[in-house]
Amino acid sequence: MVWVALDADEVVGYCYASEVDDSLFVEEIDVVPEHGRRGVGRALLRDVDADVRRRALTAVTLTTESDVPWNRPLYEKLGFRVVAPDERHPGLAAKFTAEADRGLDLTTRVTMRRDVSR
Repeated sequence: MVWVALDADEVVGYCYASEVDDSLFVEEIDVVPEHGRRGVGRALLRDVDADVRRRALTAVTLTTESDVPWNRPLYEKLGFRVVAPDERHPGLAAKFTAEADRGLDLTTRVTMRRDVSR
């Protein structure tokens, strides 16, 4: 699934997510820097939440850098929590492990989850 944020006819952000376990997993979310801090990312995540409800899933999940000031802390502020390795469902664990194949350092990354109420 892909959600796109527009300002007039200009794309200013997007979010791509896939169904993983009981959640929609955010594969990528980006906002054009000039449109940052205006609620575009939050609006995209609200759209993801709505799709979680529509699909009768229970959460939004993602992986992110744990030590970058605008990543993990921002997601925590938006209601996400870090998922411990032993709490990861199989699909989320596989997504996390696969990041090493893309050259990412797993020691600096975390999995996160935000439960979505119906």
